[in-house]
Amino acid sequence: MSPYLLLVDDEPRYRELYAQVLQALGVEIAQAEGAAEAQRLIERRAPEMVISDVRMPGASGLELLEAVRRAHPELPFLLVTAYADVRDAVAALKLGAVDYLAKPVDLDELVACVQDTLGLVAADRDDDPPAEATAELVAVSPQMRALLRDAWRIAKSDATVLLTGESGTGKEVLARFLHRSGSRAPRPFVGVNCAA
Repeated sequence: MSPYLLLVDDEPRYRELYAQVLQALGVEIAQAEGAAEAQRLIERRAPEMVISDVRMPGASGLELLEAVRRAHPELPFLLVTAYADVRDAVAALKLGAVDYLAKPVDLDELVACVQDTLGLVAADRDDDPPAEATAELVAVSPQMRALLRDAWRIAKSDATVLLTGESGTGKEVLARFLHRSGSRAPRPFVGVNCAA
C-alpha cells in the first residue's frame, strides 16, 4: 500500500505543484486548503506525513502542527513558508517538525525530505526532460541540469513563474522551454521587451 501524504496550503498552485512532483515517489496525496480541513482529513485517516504552509487564513501551519501533535505525537510534519522567520523556524523545530523550507521551495530538496522522512526510494524514472524537449538548450553543469529538471516539473502545473536575472542570461530561452513543455504549448508565446 502506498504511503499517504497530506498537503496543506491555501494556494492551489502550490498544492498542485507539490502533488505533481511527489506523486513520482508513488505516494497517495490528499490536499487541504486550510488547517480546519486538514484536521478533518487527519481525523478520518492519519497520513504518514503532513506538508503545510505556515501562513494561511484561519489557523496557521504552526497552530495546525501544535493541534496535530496532541493526537499524533510521532506524525512527521514539514513546514514551508514564503515568509521565512527564524522565530517560526525555531518554534516549528521545537514542536517536532522534520524541517522548515522557504518558498519558492527547491523541488529536489522537497523530494529528498519526503524520501528521507518516509524511507522511500525514488521511482525508477528519469526526471530529466526528454532530449527532444531540450534540443535547443545547452545545459551541461549540474546546476543547469537541475534548473531544467525543475522547469520541466513546473511546466506540467499551472504555477505562475517569475524568471529574474541580468540581460543575456537566457530568461526568454527558459520561458520558451516552460511554455512549450506545458499545457500552454498550443497557445502562442508572446515575448515582451519590458525595457523597450
